[in-house]
Amino acid sequence: MKTKTTLVGLTAAALLWSCDDSSVESPVEDHEHESITTVQLKLANRALASDTLTLTFLDADGNGGAKPLQPALGRLKSGAVYDATVRFLDQSNPSDIHDLNEEIGGSESDDHRIFWTTGSKLNASVVDLDSKGFLLGLRATLTTLATGTDSLRINLRHLPGIKTATSKITDGETDADVAFPLEVTAP
Repeated sequence: MKTKTTLVGLTAAALLWSCDDSSVESPVEDHEHESITTVQLKLANRALASDTLTLTFLDADGNGGAKPLQPALGRLKSGAVYDATVRFLDQSNPSDIHDLNEEIGGSESDDHRIFWTTGSKLNASVVDLDSKGFLLGLRATLTTLATGTDSLRINLRHLPGIKTATSKITDGETDADVAFPLEVTAP
């Protein structure tokens, strides 16, 4: 009888040990890693409506495989302020293009931050916020400071459960990181 009770007890313990509470998941595991094949940067000069440009980074097959198509050199006017937007797309299936901005700016805004970094010829300032009032980065202003060549780096970070007002570009995971070459010319 003692052997039977011990076996029942061990079986019950084994069942309890093997059960997993699947409702508790890591926020990182919840994140769907869509393929970001396209990053588009749109710039519009606030003072001159005809001065607009769209620069595109395209990696049609995602990471690995063929080399991505790097963005062309964008030309900006010195002494200007540009309204800037960035758009992230998954175009890996041309018949089902997925606009990732819907999630990044919507239901997943509290888990993402787009960092805009420049050299000495430009200044970028993020102007949009997530639902908690922290910087998001789908929209920014870009101010030209001096003539010459520079680069605007767009870095989309995934910060599930760790995003704060002081999040840094080294926090979380990189979802996309693209450098757009720019040249600031005299008006």
